[in-house]
Amino acid sequence: MQFPSPAPAESAQAPSHSEESSEGAEEEHRHLHHLGAFLGGTSSPHGSGFTLGAEYEFRFHPRFGVGAIGEAVAGSLQENVFVALAYFHPTESLGFFAGGGWDRRLGIREEEAVHATSGQEGDESSGKRKPLGRIGVLYDIPLGNRAAFSPNISLDFVDGTTALVYGVTVGIRF
Repeated sequence: MQFPSPAPAESAQAPSHSEESSEGAEEEHRHLHHLGAFLGGTSSPHGSGFTLGAEYEFRFHPRFGVGAIGEAVAGSLQENVFVALAYFHPTESLGFFAGGGWDRRLGIREEEAVHATSGQEGDESSGKRKPLGRIGVLYDIPLGNRAAFSPNISLDFVDGTTALVYGVTVGIRF
């Protein structure tokens, strides 16, 4: 008994090798870039505040990436932060990052201004850029094929003090 060959019907429905390659490349390309908006808070010995930022990562390898973060902090602590980062992703979702940049304090709490007049810590650093180091961890939770929700926490080291930065990033992958 001989069965009809399904090859012609299957070949009409199955994508060609070149179509599969372009779809695979598109899928891989989709995940090379991560762009997101950060919402959270910053807490340090100098004060605390609401933190709003933008993040970008270029993942040049499934486990490694480079990127940058820019943040503005508003509240009793007012500052701008820029950090260039290196990322390590031991899994698809978990990521660790570290890098350096600068912190520019724009304002201080009223209590600190009082200390400034008594010869203690003051706002002489206001407006000046200070070197900053950052380490942190994130966890990507996919929202569909291109979007992600990423809780993250990091420590900033600036001028002998440590600040805690915490929040979530909502972003897209392309």
